[in-house]
Amino acid sequence: MKTNGNGMNSSKNSTVISKKIVWVENIPDYYLHKMAKIEILKALAQNGHNVTLVMPYSSLRNKKIESIQIIAIPLKSIRLLTQLMFNIFLLLFLPIYILIRKPDFLITAPNGTIFGFFSTFFLKKLGFKLCLDIRSTPVGTAGIQGLINLLSFNSSVSIAKKMFDGITIITPLMKKEVCEKFSINPDTMGIFGSAVRTELFDFKKYTKERKIIRR
Repeated sequence: MKTNGNGMNSSKNSTVISKKIVWVENIPDYYLHKMAKIEILKALAQNGHNVTLVMPYSSLRNKKIESIQIIAIPLKSIRLLTQLMFNIFLLLFLPIYILIRKPDFLITAPNGTIFGFFSTFFLKKLGFKLCLDIRSTPVGTAGIQGLINLLSFNSSVSIAKKMFDGITIITPLMKKEVCEKFSINPDTMGIFGSAVRTELFDFKKYTKERKIIRR
């Protein structure tokens, strides 16, 4: 998938071969609308790809966001317990989903969900690709929660380096940082920029109204 800095296909006139993309996120549903990643998924769908988001939820009612299909797993949001239960679900669910839907790409973030992918390695001969997508390196690593986040990130990258088909990351500078830290071949890591809703964030509307920009 060739994208520009907005996560969009770099050539709208080029013929897009539709791919089945399954994106797995361990995020609370009440945070879903704040995710820049949602705009990436929308952009992929708008470019002709079949996109499914798999996530836990506690109160989500809308099972579809525009052209993105959502598989929402009812799990009460209790930090580590939710993550553990979600991983158990993935271990059981992903092999069945792969056999039925035959996706082209399975993508996850370094947030602990990678452990739920272990059952998929037995099905690799079916031809799908596993990818780890890094939007950010750990920040705020102080305290127990910070340590858990750091360990989760480090273990996810280490596992993906050895067992996944590739890694995508948000910027060239972050790519250099992660490749050096984990001794990763830069050729196996792609740049997958973030996305923005340009009809909402249009600087031309606010050139004379700086206060609005700040707000």
